[in-house]
Amino acid sequence: QIIGAVTHVLVNEPTKGYGIFIENMLKCLSDLS
Repeated sequence: QIIGAVTHVLVNEPTKGYGIFIENMLKCLSDLS
């Protein structure tokens, strides 16, 4: 699922997409800890 998200980001808007992706990833990490 994560790989699909990364591919989707790369195909559409790399910079904007990565910002959102990293934000979501950090949010998930903070939820776990």
